[in-house]
Amino acid sequence: MVRWRTTQHQLARVSSTRAHPGPSNTLPSTGQMALILGNTTMTQNTVLSASEATVQEFEWGELVWYASGQIGNSAEMTFGRAVIKPGYENYKHSHPNCEEVLHVLSGRIVHSLGDELFPMGPGDTIAIPANVVHNARNDGDEVAIMTIMFSTPDRKTDFVDE
Repeated sequence: MVRWRTTQHQLARVSSTRAHPGPSNTLPSTGQMALILGNTTMTQNTVLSASEATVQEFEWGELVWYASGQIGNSAEMTFGRAVIKPGYENYKHSHPNCEEVLHVLSGRIVHSLGDELFPMGPGDTIAIPANVVHNARNDGDEVAIMTIMFSTPDRKTDFVDE
């Protein structure tokens, strides 16, 4: 087990020499860490295999979650992937408790941020402040794939009625 110590939300490696008990005395295939918060130690997985990701499917595409407090592998942020089908858009929404950063990996979108529209393609990044209504519309001919990151492990979402 790899042990980490945190002070002011910073992780520092303490020890990684202890072998995992089991066949061949090998380390587990999924890395683990111990998060020490005051007198409380919390063990979390640090590696999430692709098959363990949480997938949410929608008419417009999907959200795939790789790291969050709910998954149990991040104490500071949420990380995932958004996929939007050509001609579709996700629901207008805001996040009251965090900032979002969206980075386009492939495809083309028009991202709304309040009343402004931003055409975006591969390599483009947008930072979205907390409480700002936004969404993405795929205006291209191929699937748009984006990484999405949030400044909290417990992302909240408020949807806008249209």
